[in-house]
Amino acid sequence: MNQELIDLIKQANSVLLVLGKGAKRDSFAAALGLYLALVQEGKMARVCTEAPQKIAEGLAGSDKISPTLDLGGNVLKISFACKEDAVNQVSYNTTEDRFNILVEPRQGGQPIDAKQVQFSYTGGAVDAIIAIDAPSLEQLGSLYLENPDIFVREKIVNIDRRFDNKQYGAFNIVEKGASSTSELIMQLLSVLRVQMSPEIATNLYAGLVSATNMFTSFSTNAQSFDAAAQLLKTGARKAAAPPAPMCG
Repeated sequence: MNQELIDLIKQANSVLLVLGKGAKRDSFAAALGLYLALVQEGKMARVCTEAPQKIAEGLAGSDKISPTLDLGGNVLKISFACKEDAVNQVSYNTTEDRFNILVEPRQGGQPIDAKQVQFSYTGGAVDAIIAIDAPSLEQLGSLYLENPDIFVREKIVNIDRRFDNKQYGAFNIVEKGASSTSELIMQLLSVLRVQMSPEIATNLYAGLVSATNMFTSFSTNAQSFDAAAQLLKTGARKAAAPPAPMCG
């Protein structure tokens, strides 16, 4: 990890953490462990992913995850799924106490499904983007596809352990031999000299246990046990073990 990477994160006031659509419990544990560390350092951090948030159940900070891109701005963004030519016209009007946006479908087309409308805020500044377990930007789903201008390469830190990672970041922490992504976050926090709290350690321990299937997977190595010992010494609690695998 070079000095430019350290400077990027150290100097960033606002950090966006994004996870791939295929994120697993280890991915969430790594992201939330890093999120807690960044907040501890006085930074504005946000975690966003389209992956099912149920996977993060029991992890500290899991209530802070957003399914849409949250940049912390004050510009209200209204979005919904539709085909490119499905909307004929968008207009607005105001009354005494209401602001109304009118979306008119093309002639003969179906009205917009109100249940599919999503609300979020945009317009906020992002100093650094840390992508976790996303082998490509496209794997971030609509977080990237609907906001490609946000993902400036110079701001991206790509953290992953997959063999098919596209190395798309300005900084790529891609270690294919690592037994968990949580271990990569441990290394990053060590380089940044961030003091690890019991909550951070508990999240990362949960990720390590999940990724190694309770230290029984083929990827488990000596470093896995060293990391586990360090996390337990830091105050990690074993209560955040991974939930039972989901069927299907």
